[in-house]
Amino acid sequence: MKFFKMIIVGLLVISLLINARLLLRFSDFENQVNSIYYSQNDIRSTVEDQASNFYGILEEFKREQSWISPVRMEVGNKNLGSGQMQLNFNWQIRELVTNSEVVFHYKLGEDPKYSSAPAVEIGKGLFEVSIPFDFQLEPEWYTAVSVGSSTNMEADAIDEGYMRDYNKSEISYYVTVSKNDLVKSGEIITDNIGYLGNHYYGSLETFVDIYDEGFHLSVLTMPSNGKVFLKDAYLNKYKNGQLIEEEKLDFSEADHDSNWDIEEHGFHYHKNFPNLPNEKFEYTSLVLKVIYSDGNSFEREIFSD
Repeated sequence: MKFFKMIIVGLLVISLLINARLLLRFSDFENQVNSIYYSQNDIRSTVEDQASNFYGILEEFKREQSWISPVRMEVGNKNLGSGQMQLNFNWQIRELVTNSEVVFHYKLGEDPKYSSAPAVEIGKGLFEVSIPFDFQLEPEWYTAVSVGSSTNMEADAIDEGYMRDYNKSEISYYVTVSKNDLVKSGEIITDNIGYLGNHYYGSLETFVDIYDEGFHLSVLTMPSNGKVFLKDAYLNKYKNGQLIEEEKLDFSEADHDSNWDIEEHGFHYHKNFPNLPNEKFEYTSLVLKVIYSDGNSFEREIFSD
C-alpha cells in the first residue's frame, strides 16, 4: 500500500512538472504571438503613413501640374446685414492659349441650373470674377426634441431644418476655358456660406421637452459680432395648420448678473407650458419666432407631429 502511494505521488509530481513545462511553453508562444501582432501593427501603421505621405505628394504634384490652380473664394463686401453680398473668385490658368474664352459657372443653393459670367484677366494667366448674391442671412439653428413622461424622456434630434438651411447655403462653381471647339473644364467645387449668418446673428440652440403634464421650451442664443442680438422670442402653437396661440418667452434675467460671461454662455430664453386640467398636448406644430435688434425676424418649425 505504501509503495502504491509513492507511485501515485510520483505520477502527480511528474504531471505537475509536465504541466509547468507546458505552461512555460504556452507563455513563450503567447509572447511570440503578441510580438508578431505588435510588429504587424507597426508595419501596418508605417505603410499607412507612407501611403498617406505618398498620396499627399501625389496630390500636390497633380495640383502643380494641373492646367488650373485651385479657385479661391472671398467675401467682397462687409455689409452683410443688407441681405446682399459679393463673392470674389480668383484663380490662375497655367496653360492658356491666346484668345481663349474663360468663363466662370456657378449656382447657389438647390438651383438645378448654373449661371455663367465671363472672367476678367488681371495678370498673365490670372483671372477673377465678382458675383453679387441676394442671400438672406439667418442665425445658425440647432433643435432637439425630447418626448415622453416626466420620468422617462426619449431624445429625438430634429436635423431637417438645419439640413435645409445647409443645402440652401451651398454654392457650387467651376471654370471652363474654350478655344474654337475645344473646351477644358475644371472640377466642380462646393462651398457653404451659411457660416456668414452665424457671424452676423450668432447661433440658436432650441430644446423642446414634451411630457405628460405639458412641455418646456428653452432657447440659448450665442451672439457673435456684439452689434446684433436677440431681442424677443415667441412660440406660435398650431393645430392642423391653424394658429391657436402665440406666447412670448421669458428672458432669464436672474442668470445674467454682473459676472455673466455673455460670449461664453450667451442669453437664455425659456418658458414652461403646462397642460390645462383634463387636457393633453394636442398641437400639431410648434414654431419659434425670433426678433433681432436690427428689426429682422426669423421663424423655424421646432416640432411637427
